Amino acid sequence: MIKPFSRRRVMWAGAIIAVAAVSACGASAPGGSSSSGSSGGSSTSSKGALVLDGQTVASASLLAQARKEGSLTMYTSITAASMAATAQKFQQDTGVKMNVVSIPSNMLDQRMLTELSGHKLGADVVFTGDGYPAVQSLEKAGIFTPYCAPLLSDIPAKYKQPNCAFFAQQLEISVISYNTQLVKESQAPTSWQDLLQPQWKGQISFSDAGESFIYLLPYFWRTKYGLSFWNKLATQNIKFSDSGAPTMDAVSRGQLKVTMTPVNQPLMAAQKGAPVQLVIPTDGVPSFAYFTGLASEAKNPAAGKLFLNWSASKAGQMEAATIGDWPAMNGLPGPVFNGKQLPPLNKINNLFAEMQPSYATNRTTWLPQWQKLMKIPS
Repeated sequence: MIKPFSRRRVMWAGAIIAVAAVSACGASAPGGSSSSGSSGGSSTSSKGALVLDGQTVASASLLAQARKEGSLTMYTSITAASMAATAQKFQQDTGVKMNVVSIPSNMLDQRMLTELSGHKLGADVVFTGDGYPAVQSLEKAGIFTPYCAPLLSDIPAKYKQPNCAFFAQQLEISVISYNTQLVKESQAPTSWQDLLQPQWKGQISFSDAGESFIYLLPYFWRTKYGLSFWNKLATQNIKFSDSGAPTMDAVSRGQLKVTMTPVNQPLMAAQKGAPVQLVIPTDGVPSFAYFTGLASEAKNPAAGKLFLNWSASKAGQMEAATIGDWPAMNGLPGPVFNGKQLPPLNKINNLFAEMQPSYATNRTTWLPQWQKLMKIPS
């Protein structure tokens, strides 16, 4: 059975809905200021506008209206626990509470479409990592209403819809990680092609490719190197897991030497003391976005717009780096790993695969071919 992978995906078998309301602890009082963690702090200008890191994130009128509404409701396919830090940071910066309604991805779209058909859509904003084709379908169905956040101009065009219906708040990239007790830095693979060398046979950990995010790597490899890369990789006796945690654990514990995962996996392992290091492959990486947009029937539209303004600002974008993702905004650095600052996304050889027409059209044939070749049960 194919199971989700990312640490922020919801991995429930049943129809469970978790609602997490972040408490008011640490929130700014209306008109006040607060510490803003990794950002440079928040303040309210003499005219009442919200200023974060020197950027005007919200006008006085929008901020006042959002605080009058008091809260917003987010629908997301990401776990409520994983969104807690983002919700707390947003509340700390703005004084507006975020209620996170976390729903499994295979149920989220259906719930929103059902609610929309009865004009009862309960979301103010939507935040999802289900892939660009799926989010575009939601837009066509009327889930989003276009809203151009003031700082959206600082985010590259490829990460946002031209009509401002939604944009990428953050992106994940896949890297090579290795156990430093088993592999010397001078011996570590530095490219995807290096993984085809004989010393890695039987020493590679990887997750099942049935879910949207993990399909990116097989797609990237075949797009860049052709089917021959798949065929060669199939001879390396890869050890597959059905989710990200055991994939990373196999390397952290020294059962295997290398793995291919999003950065958040080795980041969490390193923070727990695991002997792991990562390499951003020199031959490029695929990236995967988490998109957000204003719901078409938002009950708290000002609070929803405030969240999007914040998400497009440096303060909101840098929140992504603290959990192992990359800000979409030009020039902002990536995560810090083992004390080393990783480069901005625009300094990495990065393929935003979701936007490639062949990403969706080839999936129905390429994914079964990959699973058959790698002997993964479908």
